[in-house]
Amino acid sequence: MRPAPHTQRMIIRLLALSLSFGLAVTPVLAQRDQDRVPMDDERLEQATEPPPEDAPAPDETRQARLDRLFGRLSQTEDPEQAKGIARNIQREFLRSGSPTTDLLMREAAAAIEAEDLAVALDVLDAVTRLQPDYAEGWNRRATVHFMQDNYGRALADIERALALEPRHWGAISGLATILKALEQPEEAAEAYDKALAIYPAQERLRKAREDLESELDGEDI
Repeated sequence: MRPAPHTQRMIIRLLALSLSFGLAVTPVLAQRDQDRVPMDDERLEQATEPPPEDAPAPDETRQARLDRLFGRLSQTEDPEQAKGIARNIQREFLRSGSPTTDLLMREAAAAIEAEDLAVALDVLDAVTRLQPDYAEGWNRRATVHFMQDNYGRALADIERALALEPRHWGAISGLATILKALEQPEEAAEAYDKALAIYPAQERLRKAREDLESELDGEDI
């Protein structure tokens, strides 16, 4: 029998705290939920199947696949087609290679959606300690820090995420949002431009950049 949701969440939080302090993880605890579909992956899998050219090539490394997908993303003008390519890149971002990290990331996503930011932060602290070379862990923790209005820590985590994956347009977009909130519009515009160079068909990014341009034009009058 699966524990009640609140009990399960408590177990996950204790797991996260134990990892944060470098304690051993009970294999049974990590194994128990491996069959659950990751929250973000579940949403991604509901999308239309990617076109054949997005399918992994035989013996293609993860880095080679990302390079190929990013190349296509930067050249695609159709927003819907670009979304499909972006979803495939996001799938690669989410793959940590560790069942324990995957479990923690699922719980962090659930906590963020429930706006239980204290739990999300505990879990993501464990993710970044357990797997410091996993860019998405830093990016997700930056999101939580931003939601807590802790811009300094969010910026530090974005810097770590981008050091590991400089093409992470979500992290760059987050950087732009924080810079705008800190009343640094020129720097925010540069960040938006960088994100758009990676993902030019992203409508939300383009609108944010256009809105910022309008604000800058208004200040010049």
